[in-house]
Amino acid sequence: MTQSISAFGTLLQLRTDGSPVLFVSVAEVMNHSLSRSRDTEEVTHHESTGQWKEFIALSHGAELTIEMNFLPANTQHLALQTIQDAGTLATFRLVRPDENATTETLTFTAFVTQFNTNHPASAKLGASMTLQITGSIVRT
Repeated sequence: MTQSISAFGTLLQLRTDGSPVLFVSVAEVMNHSLSRSRDTEEVTHHESTGQWKEFIALSHGAELTIEMNFLPANTQHLALQTIQDAGTLATFRLVRPDENATTETLTFTAFVTQFNTNHPASAKLGASMTLQITGSIVRT
C-alpha cells in the first residue's frame, strides 16, 4: 500500500500586521509548488586533478508558485498585489499535511515577484503568483 499523502487542505497564509499578529489564509488557492535550489560556483584551477572541473556549494534559494481562482475584491488578493507594487517583504506560512496525519508548517519571508491575472473568454477568472523566498524556511 502506498504511503503517499494527499495535498488537499494545504493552506497558504499571509501574516497580518495587526495586534495580535495573525496569519490569514489566502482564498481559493488551487496549486502550490515549492522549488528549492542551491547555487554552485566553479573553482577549477590549474592544478585540478585530471583537469576535472571543481565546484563549491553556495547559498540556498527557494521560490513558491501559486495558482488560484482570482477574486478581485478579496482582501488577501488585494493585499498581495499591494505588497508586490510596494516591493516589500511579507511573512507567509504554508501549512500542509504530513505523514503523521497532522500538519507541517513552513514559515518564511518573501517578495511577491509576480502576480498575473488570467481573463479567458470561456473560463474562470484566475491568477498565478510567484513568491521569491528570502532567508531560511522555518519548519514546525
